[in-house]
Amino acid sequence: DPAYTFNDFEFRADAAERAVGIEVFGKSSDAYDTDNGAPTEGWYAFALDRGWRLGPVGAEDEHGTAWAQPERAKTIIIAPDNSRQSLKTAMLERRMYALAQHHNHIRLSFRADGEAMGSEYSPPAGTLVQLSGTVSQGFPSGGELELVSNAGEVIAQTLQPRLLHAVSVDASQRWYYLRVLDAEGQPLAYSSPIWIQAGNQTPSCNPDD
Repeated sequence: DPAYTFNDFEFRADAAERAVGIEVFGKSSDAYDTDNGAPTEGWYAFALDRGWRLGPVGAEDEHGTAWAQPERAKTIIIAPDNSRQSLKTAMLERRMYALAQHHNHIRLSFRADGEAMGSEYSPPAGTLVQLSGTVSQGFPSGGELELVSNAGEVIAQTLQPRLLHAVSVDASQRWYYLRVLDAEGQPLAYSSPIWIQAGNQTPSCNPDD
């Protein structure tokens, strides 16, 4: 329905900076990434492939005032404190991950050579970048950790709470995010992506050399 996919998620450069997230979980058992006629890769990957720079959102969909119910879906924002400015900065930098209802106890991290989720990372072409994803708390029994990239391709997966995978950098931009599945293959958590593309291979001039 174009009323809900915003003209098939057509990219708008003038809105891209402040369109910081896409809802992947909602109230109750709503799994918006995979429901509602989602494409094979899911709405999250579909929107990222259209050029949007988005983090995942877990929403309570509260229409009253009973906010922050512990069992509902959540968006975890990674910031130095909970001041308005710190939260705003973290959202603009896409430093966040989303948790499904009843899974607020999950804690995860995702990095590329130490660069945090939400980063745009541009090492020289041919560089091998180490992607590292960890569920430090709440990894589901029988669950799986997946590394997802362009077109929703799962490029690495493990039954363990830690995943390491090296990728080679080239001129094409690729994004990568971490996804946690339960034993039935249902998503429980998504990280923000890291965008990787080869940068300038010319070394900077150091006047002390």
